[in-house]
Amino acid sequence: MSRELILQAVISGLLMGLIYALVAVGLTLIFGLMEIVNFAHGEFLMLAMFTAFWFWALGGLDPMLSLPFVAILLALAGILAHFGIIRRLLKAPMLAQVCGTFGLGVALRAGAQFLWTPDFRTITNPLIAGRVHLPVVLRGALVVRHAHRNGSGPPGNRPGSPGGSGDGDSDRAHVRVGLGDRT
Repeated sequence: MSRELILQAVISGLLMGLIYALVAVGLTLIFGLMEIVNFAHGEFLMLAMFTAFWFWALGGLDPMLSLPFVAILLALAGILAHFGIIRRLLKAPMLAQVCGTFGLGVALRAGAQFLWTPDFRTITNPLIAGRVHLPVVLRGALVVRHAHRNGSGPPGNRPGSPGGSGDGDSDRAHVRVGLGDRT
């Protein structure tokens, strides 16, 4: 396995972890402000993603450009959920809150599967796509880079050696954004 592939996997894992952290911050914010455990939080994120996708599929609007419209539509969906279900649960016991929001999440997920099927969907030619060059800033990567420059790196990766590029591309990590892209 090459270093670039390992670095790609590490960065992809970090990006996925940041998405999970964003969802966790949202859950914490909802619980801290409203004092309700919202188990439908992830399904609202799913609705936002489907809304952005359908803006692209039906109207040709890129997901980055559809963000304001998606935010407005999901705010309206949140207001409907609040006045339809959550407002009644605010003074209820914690178990009723958990069951109510869990049921809302199940209903949203089942509705999405019924309407749009659980197939993978992709967006072709989005505004933000392609290769992203990141400078290597990780401490361990700096040590490897230093060893590489001093000629003590792996033989195939030394500049001027067989299999080595010698063009300075080893100074940065290559990260592909998108499904199935590898370098």
